[in-house]
Amino acid sequence: MTIEELREHVPVTPFEGSDGYPFVIVLDQHVPEPWRMRFGAATVGSTRLREGGYASDWRRFLRLWEREIQHVMEHRKAWQN
Repeated sequence: MTIEELREHVPVTPFEGSDGYPFVIVLDQHVPEPWRMRFGAATVGSTRLREGGYASDWRRFLRLWEREIQHVMEHRKAWQN
């Protein structure tokens, strides 16, 4: 699954906190493995709700993952030359 496919596959969910404050989260159950585990590892220590992580953290994770993949590909390309 590409990053773009993952973005489309995982929905964001409106959520209301116990104090009535609205959040937008990504439910853990909607994130397929191995990305669920990777997202969890990347956000250790971050504030999150029991049901899932904040959608903004998910979007940041995907952006950084995409950059990391591009960085690895550049190194592989340089190594082959």
